[in-house]
Amino acid sequence: MTATTPARRPGGPLRPADLRDVRIDHAFWAPRRETVRTTTLPQQERQLRTVGQLEALRLQWREGDPREPHVFWARSP
Repeated sequence: MTATTPARRPGGPLRPADLRDVRIDHAFWAPRRETVRTTTLPQQERQLRTVGQLEALRLQWREGDPREPHVFWARSP
């Protein structure tokens, strides 16, 4: 993984790297990235479609429509 923008200025606080400046190209990560691309992400998409989560993001369901979507919004207490 390389970044052309330093995440810390000398003597300064940490700051997020600009994602356009980050590349994950080390061989250590290649197998994991391939697994995520070919297996994990397609499975997550199938599951979200199966339970209606992706459809719920369209925000078109109205009271009385079949299959009320499960509302899952992450929030802090």
